[in-house]
Amino acid sequence: MNLRFLILICFLVLAQTVFFPFNLAMMAVLFLGIVGVEERKVLILSFWSGLILDLFWGGKLGLSSLAFLVLSLAIFAIKRYLAVFRLVTIFFLALFADLSFNFFIFHFFKFNKSLVSAFIFLFVFFLWGRNKMRDGNQLKLELKLK
Repeated sequence: MNLRFLILICFLVLAQTVFFPFNLAMMAVLFLGIVGVEERKVLILSFWSGLILDLFWGGKLGLSSLAFLVLSLAIFAIKRYLAVFRLVTIFFLALFADLSFNFFIFHFFKFNKSLVSAFIFLFVFFLWGRNKMRDGNQLKLELKLK
């Protein structure tokens, strides 16, 4: 993991804890897991983002890391069964991820916040996909991280 990842993680976690009520670090892990980044890189990113999130929040150290790792593994398992991610699938995956994270960390559901987070994630993913659209309606998911 290089310095760019660490700066990105710190920026997302800082923005999440100070400005936005949405789980931006989880959205980044979900996005990178869906777009086809190498599994090893996503697992490392999810571990470090959860650890840094716990350091900024002051919660139990490692709990968010565990939740992000489980989310990453769930994404990889779903990707093996689904050939194409449709926007509806991505929306419900983001909604489920945010709801389960809130329940796992805070022990209650924040449905309204999770619904807004899922719509924001879907909108960002749609804008990214629109820019990457090739060959009619086929979307080739690629993201090069070094």
